[in-house]
Amino acid sequence: MRAMATVGGLLTVGALGVVLAGAAAQPAYAAKASRSAVILFTSNRTTADNPEGDYEIFSMDSAGGDLKQLTKDDYDEYLPTLSPNGKQIAFASEYDGDFEIYVMNADGSNQQQLTQNDAFDYAPAWSPNGKKIAFTSDRDGGDFEIFVMNADGRKQRDLTRNDTLDDLPTWSPNGKKIAFISDRNDPGGDVQIYTMSASGKKAVQRTKEGSNFDPDWSPNGKLIAFTSGRDGDLEIFTMKANGNNQQQLTDNQTDDYYPAWSPSGKGIAFLSDRDGNEEIYAMAAGGADQTNLTDNSAKDVDPDW
Repeated sequence: MRAMATVGGLLTVGALGVVLAGAAAQPAYAAKASRSAVILFTSNRTTADNPEGDYEIFSMDSAGGDLKQLTKDDYDEYLPTLSPNGKQIAFASEYDGDFEIYVMNADGSNQQQLTQNDAFDYAPAWSPNGKKIAFTSDRDGGDFEIFVMNADGRKQRDLTRNDTLDDLPTWSPNGKKIAFISDRNDPGGDVQIYTMSASGKKAVQRTKEGSNFDPDWSPNGKLIAFTSGRDGDLEIFTMKANGNNQQQLTDNQTDDYYPAWSPSGKGIAFLSDRDGNEEIYAMAAGGADQTNLTDNSAKDVDPDW
């Protein structure tokens, strides 16, 4: 229900897919919930349909098998996120020279552009009912704000409206709140995780120690997974939705970041460079069974489960 990675240096950042690898057994924490357990991600790996190594959107199953390339363009695409009904994917593309938000069918067909301006529009996040998409834009004066629009691109409006960074929206499962990151209490300094109403009101700071970002709300609404730089490198934590009981899930000397809950709430996908380059890993919701799913020399980023 949210998205992000590294876009343009910002830390915030078709046809039927071709099968590139065989299926693998599903781990226990990947049990299906209301939609498929497919993991979407972005990669610059070279394939027959991506010989120049552009960033394209791929899908795989929860064990890293059944790999499919969904976009096959000569420009970069990032931040894919699956709609609640599993039928569409929202993503950011630099097709027209800056980043705009698009949607396409889950198989990569029927790409439709939703935003169109000279600013950066990225980090799309579906509302739980699939009727709206929250996203980040700098269209109103250079600072990044949280916007929302109808799922067809109509009625785009600014929810945050201030002079500091607001970025990386993710909806609560009941659709009543949006978590996001902001430096509004320390402009230009550490970013923190906030929650606000879906209308943009009553923003409350939920983290305080170090920089904290990449929020993702658990399917049951009780927890928020996030990335923190509080111990010198990037690690993944969870906390209650009100900010209490912050728990560290990863602990190593490299960076682990950008968590994404599985639909069942039993697993978390994330990025790690512990093996020398950016790969997508998965683990149980409590931090056990950390497993490399992609394991190749390309950069694999932006997981959405």
